[in-house]
Amino acid sequence: MILQGTELPLPSELQVCRRLRRSHPVFELSYLSVPKNMILRQIVTVCLLMVAVHALSLCCDETIYVWPGALHTIQRALMWSRMGPLPDVLSTTAMNVVSGITLLVVFAMLGIHVIAVRQMTTSSQTLPNRWLIRAMTASFMARTSVMFLPVLVIMDNQVATRLSLDAADLVISGLFAVGSAVFTVQTAFVLFMSHQFAFTTHHPLGRQHARVEPTAYVLLSVGMGMISVSNDVLAPTIKGIVVFLACAFLVFLVSVFTPYYRILPMILVNAILWALGSAATCAVTPWLALCLLSLTPVVALLPMGTVKLTTLATRKYRAEVMALESPDQVPETRPFLLFPCQVEVALRESRKKIAKAKKDIAAVNKRVPMAIFEFSGAVDEAGVLDPTRLSDDDLAVIAQARQTIEAETAYGMRLFSITRSRWPHSAYLALTYIIYTAAYRTQSLQSVMHSTASTVSRSFSIDFQYARFLCKNYTDSLHSDANVLTKLEAQRNQHTLMKSQRSLADEMANLWRRMYTTGGRSSTSNFKYNIKTVSRISALRVQIDALYGKALRHPSSRVVRSYAQYLSIIDPSPAVAAYCEELYGVADELEVAPGEGEKGRIRVGLVGARGHGSSRDNARQHVPGIIAIAVIAAIIHLSVLSVVGFTYIHTNLLWQTIGLMHTTAGAQRIAAAFAVLRAGDPSFIVSTSSFAGAPWKAAINEMSDRYHRHSLDNFSTAMYALGGAPYTDYADVEPYEVLELSESWVDGVIDKLTISATHLAVNIPQLLRDKIITVPVFEGQVETGTGDVSLMAYYSSIVHAAEAIAACVVDELDSGSTTAAQDCTAGQVDTIMGYEKALLQPVMMGILEVDSNPFVLTQVFPVLELSMLIVILLVADSCAVLAAIALYVLPVLKQNAFSMRAIHLLNSLPEATLQTMIDQIDEFKRSIRSRDQPMTRAESDHESDATPIAHTRTQSRGSMKFILPEADAQDSTACLLDSVPRTISQAIINENFVSSTDLAPRALVGSVCSGRTESSSSDDGESGVTPGDGRDFTEVSRVDRATTQAKALARMLVGDMAWAGIFGFMFLTMIGVVVYRTGVVTTTAMTVFYQYVALNNFQGASTTIMSHALTSAWAPTPVTQAYTLDLCTKLSSMEEGLVSHLSGHSAADEATVTDTWALVDPKLARSSQWANTLLGSGDSWVEGGSEDDIAELLHNEECLRFFDDMCEAPFTMYTSSGSGLINAVSAADTFIASLLSDLQSGTPIIADLLTLAGIVNLDITSGFIKSRDLLIARLDAQLAATRSNVGYFLGGFILMLAVYYYTHLYRPMVMNGRTRRQLGDMFRSVPRAGIPAGILGKLVEAFPEE
Repeated sequence: MILQGTELPLPSELQVCRRLRRSHPVFELSYLSVPKNMILRQIVTVCLLMVAVHALSLCCDETIYVWPGALHTIQRALMWSRMGPLPDVLSTTAMNVVSGITLLVVFAMLGIHVIAVRQMTTSSQTLPNRWLIRAMTASFMARTSVMFLPVLVIMDNQVATRLSLDAADLVISGLFAVGSAVFTVQTAFVLFMSHQFAFTTHHPLGRQHARVEPTAYVLLSVGMGMISVSNDVLAPTIKGIVVFLACAFLVFLVSVFTPYYRILPMILVNAILWALGSAATCAVTPWLALCLLSLTPVVALLPMGTVKLTTLATRKYRAEVMALESPDQVPETRPFLLFPCQVEVALRESRKKIAKAKKDIAAVNKRVPMAIFEFSGAVDEAGVLDPTRLSDDDLAVIAQARQTIEAETAYGMRLFSITRSRWPHSAYLALTYIIYTAAYRTQSLQSVMHSTASTVSRSFSIDFQYARFLCKNYTDSLHSDANVLTKLEAQRNQHTLMKSQRSLADEMANLWRRMYTTGGRSSTSNFKYNIKTVSRISALRVQIDALYGKALRHPSSRVVRSYAQYLSIIDPSPAVAAYCEELYGVADELEVAPGEGEKGRIRVGLVGARGHGSSRDNARQHVPGIIAIAVIAAIIHLSVLSVVGFTYIHTNLLWQTIGLMHTTAGAQRIAAAFAVLRAGDPSFIVSTSSFAGAPWKAAINEMSDRYHRHSLDNFSTAMYALGGAPYTDYADVEPYEVLELSESWVDGVIDKLTISATHLAVNIPQLLRDKIITVPVFEGQVETGTGDVSLMAYYSSIVHAAEAIAACVVDELDSGSTTAAQDCTAGQVDTIMGYEKALLQPVMMGILEVDSNPFVLTQVFPVLELSMLIVILLVADSCAVLAAIALYVLPVLKQNAFSMRAIHLLNSLPEATLQTMIDQIDEFKRSIRSRDQPMTRAESDHESDATPIAHTRTQSRGSMKFILPEADAQDSTACLLDSVPRTISQAIINENFVSSTDLAPRALVGSVCSGRTESSSSDDGESGVTPGDGRDFTEVSRVDRATTQAKALARMLVGDMAWAGIFGFMFLTMIGVVVYRTGVVTTTAMTVFYQYVALNNFQGASTTIMSHALTSAWAPTPVTQAYTLDLCTKLSSMEEGLVSHLSGHSAADEATVTDTWALVDPKLARSSQWANTLLGSGDSWVEGGSEDDIAELLHNEECLRFFDDMCEAPFTMYTSSGSGLINAVSAADTFIASLLSDLQSGTPIIADLLTLAGIVNLDITSGFIKSRDLLIARLDAQLAATRSNVGYFLGGFILMLAVYYYTHLYRPMVMNGRTRRQLGDMFRSVPRAGIPAGILGKLVEAFPEE
């Protein structure tokens, strides 16, 4: 690197990097990774504006002050810029996932730097991988701009929300606290080494030291942590004051310690910082914030004031220095400077004048003509100005500019002379001295660095040490050198290229020599050795081709000759030989004009592999693997979809159970409506008909859960009839309109599939048709007997009768009739009485028995689901393995058979042919090792710095050889006999063969030099042997090939089984998660079923007592006193455990639930009960999602009813049923017991009956339905989470499938293809003379000529 035209010789970048890799790896990495490209620096500068927005959002956070009115929207938008409200928007689980990913990213950034440092300190590489450095650059740009505060928001939120006495929370909180601290410290650390330390920088925020910006980021981190603390712990006023003081502190630092190369950016920075701090004082009072904001122009001009004061303090000294005529003269005046940091500010005027003088000279250069060919000009093609061709005015301008530069530079030196004597130990001043000299007096830089070395080295400041490192080793960085990484990477690629070519030569020598030693005979062990060697040769060729692809983008003569030599060895075909001659010509041109390659004016094309088969053939090789992976992917997707499908089936069974329970709600209200109708009140039948039919239609048509959710939508509004709502409110209600839902085709397909699958397990319509119930028969208003009817047909007739009577009542009442009840039931009284009594017990019990079938399936479903999913797993794994065998293993075995045959044919080549190949490789290797002439100085300069210096060729193309790294000591000793021709005869081999067991397990290198043949040991322990060792050799027979193929098949099957095990384990994990999560369906079904049965019991008791108590002259009661007492007593006895259940106990042991187990096989019942216990069915049903809402409903809810206005007049509130559902149930039990006692005495109290009806219909019914809604909401959330988790598993399967495809399918196919092509290249490199016609014909058939 040459610094601004000086002749100061500097070491090459490669040498510098090697030296500094051991001493300053962190500084080296920082220099390489920090953006030096002007575009990237401009991007970073623009991104700093986002940091300012983030800082504004921090100062204007809601925890400090909530802005009023429309300003609050702006405040929220500012907070969203740093993701402030993210924790409030995301769920806890989602926030945990985001936080975990963020923490991993933070530690990954740290890990990248640690790995890079470790590579530079322990590895033999010149510098870390290029992509690693690019990752560090991206990390720097992200962490110092748009990423800083959002990351801290996420991690500090986890710290704040998890501070508790729980040990796990404390550990997690501590982990995120460490992550936040690591992120802040690492960001501050890299910012210490991220600036261009130069007087000539064009960066708007360029500065001498790097302390203000890291301090600002640390304060941002502290402020973010303070904001995340609750206002209960830290008052908003304190937060606002602290933020303002931090901003004021930064304003002070910027105004005093930051150089002012560009004053406008410093003014803007001060204004922004002061405005941010002023906004934070709103926490004290908005008026204070307005007052401070009004001072922003004054504060913004503080940098200008600092410059003016410093200029004023040095004005007299500057005038005296400028008046001096000789360097020997010493000024008597002293500059009035108080601190060393003022020196750089004092030099701002000199910098501006020097910059203006240079612009004047540049302007002269631009406006004078350039000399081209025979046309004269003032500037030659090299850019050198000829003063004799300039005008007097231009000469005067140049002379004046040079005089200004000399005078201002001298002033700077004199200022350093006086200040250095005043502050001799100031590292800050020493650094200013170095940078000023590097900018304007480059020829004295080495002397300045030497004189200030002790001063700067005593400073422990990172930024000073980093600046010293740059000045010492990367002086061009002071002038924005952005190409060092490219140069160092190119040199490392060149080193790797030479090393790879040497390895290629060794492997090729090993292979041909091994074939020669076998004497045309081979075995299974030889085949394994040969195939592995061929694979290594193929891999080396791919690596070398890739490296040449990079090196030939900007070719040099050395690289072009090296490439020609490489081509002539690997492919001696006539076409390639002709191209090599062209390459030698290109190398000649580059020696004459070496800069043409760097400029991209000379292009060198790469020669592609000429291996066997076209691109279509190569693609055809991958077709089986692609088909196999597609089949396996389809199997995995079908398996995962089956898991999701089981969740839909389970949910549908639950809603089939709930749907039939909805039917019972309508049935009992119809019975009550018939009782009230007999008493002469026809309006209640109208409100009941508005909802009773929809649940029955949804149940008998097996509609999906979406319809069952809406089947009782009219039920809640129908309860207004109990408060005196007129019939006209329900006269126009369409009862089945709630089932007219719009659905997408996707929902329709899912519904049909789910219903069809559920229909295979339980057929609700068929069960209803097959259920025979015994119903009473009335004639002349007297029960005369019973009859057996189908439940479906009988209840359908009841619903239709109720709807017909309701329509008749509406017409009669609309016409003004006062006898609507009698008129609409004329001739139907016996039928209605039969319906009414049947609804009290036979119909209800029949529906309950049918409902027990889908309910018990929800209880045994986890066991059935687990069993079926395990079967699906086994089938899927088996199908996947079979697909892999059929579509991958068999084609690979076919490829192996071809390779075995090809290697056998190559082994059968005559000894003379093999000897010729060995001689060629030996000559190639000898030329590599004998090449010890160093590059010329001109060529070295061209390779490292791309300096266009012409030089004379020192070699002809025929004598050109590779320039490779020196061999190690062992290789040097082994090659002392390189001057002896390396010809190997069978006699020499027989006489000097040494068993490979006596040799190190390494490739055969230089065997003739040591007078012996070395062979690599094979994988199975067999050694390479020669015909003279007495062993019995046979050709590779069918048995040998079958043995080799069997071993290969076993290896591939083991690999397939291992992958099948991995996929099986993931699938089992998914099954476990799904079964455990869907266990909530079982628990919800059990709880809802039990509570609905309890609700039906209350409603049944209330309706039965009402049916007995209400009578009229034209329609007596259909039930007797004894029947009422017996039925109500039975229903009341079934509610003994209800209060305990509502207190939180599970319903698993209640008779309502346990009686249903008789519907399934006893073994299945026992296993299901055990599984449900593991899944939590025996735990408290209250715990889980919406737990607080359920507890409030059970214990504290003052108004249990559907709507709040139902707790006001004209409705009646019963104080005995207030304060929760449990109290309402207890009150209902009390009233039922009292009414039964009164009924036994023969004097039922109508007031108590009405109270019981109100509690049951308004309070208990509403409470249980609200409880059901909360449980269903919990269920929906759980199922949504489960299905999303299955999606995550599917993503994991796809990722694992991609890894499987690459490692187990694609990569082996590619390696087989490369091996096939390499075998073809080996055949084409063999001279045809002397090969028997039979062997040659077989080889040509295997590898057709192109």
